[in-house]
Amino acid sequence: MPNYSAETTYSAVYITKAAVEKARSLQTDRVIAALQGMRIETPAGLRVFRSEDHQFVYAVPAGKVVWDPRYPIAVLGELKVFDPKDYWRWPPFRPLELSK
Repeated sequence: MPNYSAETTYSAVYITKAAVEKARSLQTDRVIAALQGMRIETPAGLRVFRSEDHQFVYAVPAGKVVWDPRYPIAVLGELKVFDPKDYWRWPPFRPLELSK
């Protein structure tokens, strides 16, 4: 079964393909320009390009590992999906203060 990094790598390849096709170029500045405002469906759901720092942000599912008598193994229960605005730090970033 593919793991978390397999999906993100797969998505990155197809995002790059979409940007290169939109830019009609392999030049970095043109590909970056093509990424601006990009919204693309991936196996894990919608990813949205954040222009401020060139990150793709996406909703993240989270839950609790629970035993369910319908399954022979523990499963993810109490599933919630967190919108990027609720968990990503957003620019402008302020330096974090270190405790002494």
